[in-house]
Amino acid sequence: MADQEEQATYAELRAQVSSLLDEGRHPAALRQFLVGIGMPRPFTYLLRFTPDWRPMVALAPTLTYDMALTAEPPPVELASTFAAPMHVAVGGKSPRALHRVANQLVEALPGERPVTVVEGQDHMVSAKAIVPLLNELFEAEVSPPR
Repeated sequence: MADQEEQATYAELRAQVSSLLDEGRHPAALRQFLVGIGMPRPFTYLLRFTPDWRPMVALAPTLTYDMALTAEPPPVELASTFAAPMHVAVGGKSPRALHRVANQLVEALPGERPVTVVEGQDHMVSAKAIVPLLNELFEAEVSPPR
């Protein structure tokens, strides 16, 4: 569960982003959001010069929905009903709140398993970093026990 300080900070960020969106200031709302979730401010400046910037600005109004969905921690206790094999991974550079949710999810899932921390990654784990982990997991699932 997120601590009160994190929840207050996120609520403030939601209010700032919503206000900027209401004013039609989509680029500013996107920059505020990205800085608020931990992107270095200089990078948000450079991002404007990439081909990704325009599509991101066009999607900026959807930040309202994203932030509403992530305002409260997910109900991880529901994971206790999952029957499919599960593996939980979190980027080593992800915010504390995501590490907490990953640990809570592992505790709620049936059976014992560790949380895999993908070092050097944030919540947007690169394919280069996650593919070896997925290969290892899939091979373990299909290989007969020795």
